[in-house]
Amino acid sequence: ISATVLSDINSLTSNLLRYQSSRSAAESSRVSYIAAMARFRAGMSDVTSINQVIGDYQQAINSETNAIRDYNIKLAELYNNTAIWPPVASNFADILLNDTGLP
Repeated sequence: ISATVLSDINSLTSNLLRYQSSRSAAESSRVSYIAAMARFRAGMSDVTSINQVIGDYQQAINSETNAIRDYNIKLAELYNNTAIWPPVASNFADILLNDTGLP
């Protein structure tokens, strides 16, 4: 196995763990939002705390989305680096990947 493939596998594993932790954080933020809204409706909270909780929830969802994107990019790179391409298409995948503008 080449160093590139090993690196891709390690990155894929790391991104999977990052997704799992960001998923848990998003779920925790959702529960916090529900609790904050219940406190607000009961008159035990104000709008400022609701806005803070909503911001935290949005940030958690954004982190989860980024983790999914990064995982998919690494998975595509792993597929690309382990594929056996016909001679005619040897550079075709690289050209298409570079045209996307993704890192």
